[in-house]
Amino acid sequence: MDLPLITLLDRMNLQTESHPVCPRTLLVKGIRFLSEHTERLKKDYLYIGPAIPKRAEYERGTAALVCKLEGNPGFFAFQLSEGEEVSYIFNQAQDVLEEMNQWEEQLKELIYGQKGLQEMMQLFSKIMGNPAYLVDSSFKVLAIDQAPVLSEISAIWKHLVTYGYLSYDILDQMRRADEIRLMDSYEKAVIFHLDSFNNPFINYNLRWEGKIRGHLFIVGYFKKITPGDVAYADHLGRLVLLALEKDMKYSISRGKDYENFIHHVVSGTLREKEEIHRQLAPLMWDMEGKYCVMRYLPEEEDEIQTEVMCAELENMHSSKPVIMDGEIVTIFSLEGAKGIEKLEKLLEEFIERNGGYAGLSDEFDGFYRSAVYYRQALICLDMGRELLKKPFVSYRHYAVLHLLFMGQKNVDMKMVCDKTVFRLLDYDREHHTEYCRTLEVYIRNERNIGAAAEELYIHRNTLLYRIARLKYLTGVDLDDYQTRVRLGVSFYIVRYLIGI
Repeated sequence: MDLPLITLLDRMNLQTESHPVCPRTLLVKGIRFLSEHTERLKKDYLYIGPAIPKRAEYERGTAALVCKLEGNPGFFAFQLSEGEEVSYIFNQAQDVLEEMNQWEEQLKELIYGQKGLQEMMQLFSKIMGNPAYLVDSSFKVLAIDQAPVLSEISAIWKHLVTYGYLSYDILDQMRRADEIRLMDSYEKAVIFHLDSFNNPFINYNLRWEGKIRGHLFIVGYFKKITPGDVAYADHLGRLVLLALEKDMKYSISRGKDYENFIHHVVSGTLREKEEIHRQLAPLMWDMEGKYCVMRYLPEEEDEIQTEVMCAELENMHSSKPVIMDGEIVTIFSLEGAKGIEKLEKLLEEFIERNGGYAGLSDEFDGFYRSAVYYRQALICLDMGRELLKKPFVSYRHYAVLHLLFMGQKNVDMKMVCDKTVFRLLDYDREHHTEYCRTLEVYIRNERNIGAAAEELYIHRNTLLYRIARLKYLTGVDLDDYQTRVRLGVSFYIVRYLIGI
């Protein structure tokens, strides 16, 4: 391998009397003995000996360690401390280079054998002597060194280990301090001492097609980070990109900073109210406020279009959309005058424009309850696709149907229905009447003559006649509350589950 010279010098712990600035671009692929008979010094080799021959030629990119250095040789040369033996330094350099080559072989075996990023991070940590962390562009952990004792690390790095992502409040703090922009501005690995972190760390930006897709962190809390570590982190970062290219199951695309926070809340993996409250604060949302959750399945898999729809959802209402498994999960705030009725209308129009299916939960109090109501949204999405064939389903309109949908797995739903419904269905088929639908609309409108007649497009007197007639035919007592409840349930069963 081509090892940065500054990394080699760091690992040799050399104390030099003359130590010019060593650029990170100066590489070493081999060690050669420098004698008075050496005529030409080749690039990418480190020459070690008593002195530089006066008439020796050299190539750009060579370097030397010598006991005696006279003048400026025209290339990077380092004078050893007095008393250093050339043979000892030569063997030491050979040992370091051999060790680094062995590490390199192990890394390549992991990459080409597609052993996974986790094993790479474990090996990175051994090589660097400090823990290595790999995160995507939204600071969600892709691979992490689990070795550090949690009591020995700062709260931020501890959060990465415990929850698998960097909390949104920390990201918001970093953004306000302009630290994220500063980190993103570098093409090479850089050591950072940021106010948001207790420990110094190396950051290497993983760039893919010109965009930052993630970060490699080497955190300095077991040993001091050296310039050689920073230079070598450039090489490790390129190996990570190679590993990602070889193993496409690791998809690293930049998401919203709050994506991981929302994901953990709705999935129920983050339940501690104190932790939720802390991370929710930068979003300017009330912990005890009114919310609802939607899950939306786009009509087509199109990454760019999905991002566009996320932006549309965010702009249409106070919401936080995130992408989960190719679908859009959105939490809406219903504070103020923004009621769920208005939101339902907006979402119906959204789905009509964009296609696909969506399920919306009930309105609920308390952001920390999002996981429960997220399951409602999932249920609505499934019922809309499989049962109702409706692109948009709001749970508040179909809660009873959900119960019946679950019950039909264990019970013949016909036995639950009121006999009045079947009698009217039979009569309607035989006489071409609409008594069954008339009763359904009448019950749904809570026996309001005006509203029911308007929905049926008939005169009030016609409705009164039909009600009297169906009472005569069936003997049903519509003044009995339990009868009306059972009739309402029966109409759900007949319409959606039995398919009569």
